[in-house]
Amino acid sequence: MFLVNKRQSETIEILTQTNHAIKIKELAERFHVSSRTVQYDIDCVRNFLREYNIQITYSRRTGYQIVDKKTENIQKVYRAIHEMEDISAEERKNVAILKLLEGLTCTYSSLADSLRVSRQTVINNFDKIEQKVKDLNLAIKKEKGVGILLVGDEINFRFAFNHLILNNKLTQEILNCTEFCCNKSNITIAKQIINHAENSMKIRFFETAVLEMEICYGLYRISKGKQLNEEIDVYKEEGSIDEFPMFKSFYKTLDLMPLSHYEKRYIVSLLMSTKIKYSDSSLDVSTEAKSIATFLAEKLEILHPLKSEEREKFMEGLMAHLGVAVYRTKNHIPIKNDLLEQIRITIPLIFEYTKVQMMECGRVYGDYFDDHEIAYIAMYVASAYESSLKVRLTVNILVVCSYSNTTCSILYSRLKQNLPDCNLWGPISKEEFKAKQTSEVDLILTAGGTVDTDVPQISVNPLIYVDDLDKIQSRVYQLSYAKLCKEFLSEFKATRDDRHISIKNLIHEDHIQIVESCNHWQEAVQIAAEPLLRDHLIEERYVERVIQEVSQLGTYMVIVPEFAFVHAGAKDGVINDCMSLLILKKPLVFGDHEQKIVKSIVLFGINDKNATPLLDLVDILLNGSNIRILTSEEITKDIILNLHSK
Repeated sequence: MFLVNKRQSETIEILTQTNHAIKIKELAERFHVSSRTVQYDIDCVRNFLREYNIQITYSRRTGYQIVDKKTENIQKVYRAIHEMEDISAEERKNVAILKLLEGLTCTYSSLADSLRVSRQTVINNFDKIEQKVKDLNLAIKKEKGVGILLVGDEINFRFAFNHLILNNKLTQEILNCTEFCCNKSNITIAKQIINHAENSMKIRFFETAVLEMEICYGLYRISKGKQLNEEIDVYKEEGSIDEFPMFKSFYKTLDLMPLSHYEKRYIVSLLMSTKIKYSDSSLDVSTEAKSIATFLAEKLEILHPLKSEEREKFMEGLMAHLGVAVYRTKNHIPIKNDLLEQIRITIPLIFEYTKVQMMECGRVYGDYFDDHEIAYIAMYVASAYESSLKVRLTVNILVVCSYSNTTCSILYSRLKQNLPDCNLWGPISKEEFKAKQTSEVDLILTAGGTVDTDVPQISVNPLIYVDDLDKIQSRVYQLSYAKLCKEFLSEFKATRDDRHISIKNLIHEDHIQIVESCNHWQEAVQIAAEPLLRDHLIEERYVERVIQEVSQLGTYMVIVPEFAFVHAGAKDGVINDCMSLLILKKPLVFGDHEQKIVKSIVLFGINDKNATPLLDLVDILLNGSNIRILTSEEITKDIILNLHSK
């Protein structure tokens, strides 16, 4: 499906409501844009309408026109355009970044057209776009009278686009509205590169649509004169990467492409990072991949049994990935997983659990996977675990509405449509709520005033605006994630061995602090880091990075009630493995959004790839009444140090 911006949707209205042909000049004057922009719009509109069996005809003498205007098809088009207006705030932010990644000078007005919002709305929310751009290692340059331009190293432009793709932040509808995705020449070349690589090496790529878009974007940047060179070589840090057999084979498939050496290396990096299925027996590692996948499935089933179809799906996907992962590992081929740090933070328990299993797997099979590979594997483990617990992770929502029956029906209908995976109860009135048992309710949505309850609640407009939906979906995700952590911790605890480990085995006495209170969560993180900075175990930039991760990714680090486990990556400034504990006597609101109450902060930095401090500490916290002891008024360092797992 193709996405059209506001100006393009207005072009559709003109074409569908006018009985005569329209010339490019007329449209250019109407919208106060260039003829080239109108031609681009027409191409987008033509692609969009084609999906509804509506054809645009063109005559050099009269212009563009829709001849066959079937009412049924036109109505479908208008419904589709209306649905586009309901895209979320996060999607709008991604559209804005995508337009900036085209490398063209934009204005607030042109971005507003693409986002289908007012110019003032873009201005009011532009700080969020700037922060996201900064997180992608790029910057926004504003020049009065000229416009807004994205600046930075070319490799960061490529990485930024790939990051958005890999994070599933760009839907196909959004991608299809860009100039580089509408360029048929680039698409053809990308397909040729992929097909030639597959045929030459007797392989098949998974997720070719993503790979195709990544190559298309690189070709688009080249067409704009933005090429990679020696100073920004994607493999600059890898040294002798050119000597790897797989690299040579992929590079050879690009012999006939009129690209520079560094651009070819970049495309090879994309090819090597994509999951592959081998069809050549000389490269076949399927037996070993199957053994490792079976090993992981058995470990996962110790935690929680998988249904036959869940196990089959898990095995199929994991074996496909492990086929190429084993080959990369055996041939020492490096891979960069752009999601590594995000996976570490958003599913930390499952990442560490997977890491432990992969280390054991390495001892059995001799294949030792680095954290970049493990992060990919952890995603499969998390997916299988979540699927097996789908019923127990479902969020129960109670709807309380003080409006008329008709309004309540509209509210319930819209919620049912947008929250298909939740259990919706109600709607009930505020009076009925007073007698309602809420022990199984996870979230309350109120329309027409709040209710007196300890259950999390969100006040919404009965018509459910986009902002309401964003808040609800974000909270639902957090609640589901909290359930996942609770289930995992409970089942993980039951599988632990008889090792006796105490907090004093993990945290040095001098790195434990008990304070009365903190003014805000950033201050608490800085206080927790002080003993580690004093003992030169971490650098100052590590603390800054930890605060940035919490601010950017939210409160995923609160995986045990009232405990925040905060950290960043090893390359962000960890000198030696370390861990500190800050106990707060007065609770603190943690995070900038989706805030949670915490009374303890654990800050750790890890260099040792074999270390699993998070699992060990969680094991201790889950033993008996240890959490209650840590949050009591009489807590002391001696009590903390002697808390143990068994």
